[in-house]
Amino acid sequence: MTIFDFKKNSPTHQDSFKVVLRQLNYEFDLYKIKSLTKKIKRKELNKRIWGIYDGQYLYINCFFISFKKGHSIAEEIERFIYIKAPPIMSLAQENSIYRTSVNFGLVGGLVSTAAVSGKIGDNVNYIIDQNSGIPNILNKTYLYKILESQQDLLEQYKKEINQDDLKTELKYIRLLNSRNK
Repeated sequence: MTIFDFKKNSPTHQDSFKVVLRQLNYEFDLYKIKSLTKKIKRKELNKRIWGIYDGQYLYINCFFISFKKGHSIAEEIERFIYIKAPPIMSLAQENSIYRTSVNFGLVGGLVSTAAVSGKIGDNVNYIIDQNSGIPNILNKTYLYKILESQQDLLEQYKKEINQDDLKTELKYIRLLNSRNK
C-alpha cells in the first residue's frame, strides 16, 4: 500500500505476511516481511509497497526513507508518524568504504565501515507527514517548521531547556497529533 492508501484505509493487496526480526547491529529493530501466499513478489514487497499493517503494528518500508532493506515499526500513528530507520550514507562515505576495501581488503573495509557508521550513528529519527507523505529528519529545525501553525506550542517549545532531546521532540509531536485528530 502507499501512504495515501493507508490514509484512505484502502489496502491495495490482501495477503498474509510473515514478519521476521532481522539480526542487524542497529539501536532499533528492523524487520523482514515475506508474503505467505506468494501473491506479492519479493521485489514488489521490498521496492513498491510503502507499508504493511498487520492489525497491531504498522511496518514502514525503509527503502522509501533511507534506501535500505527492511521495515521499521511506526511508533506514533497520527498525522505525524514517528519511526526510527537506518541512516543514509553520502556518496563520499560510500566511496571511502569502497576505496579502503579495494586497497586493504576485507579487514580495511570492515574498519572503514565501522568508522563511517560511528560518525553517522546507527539510527535516525524520522517524521512522516501523512498530508504530504514526505519523511523528514526529526530535529529542532523541523519542529520549528511544523509548530509554526500552533504558536502556543511553538512558544512553549522555545522555552524548553533540552530542545534537542528526543523525549522533548516526541512530546511536541504527540501534542501536535492530539490537536490534528
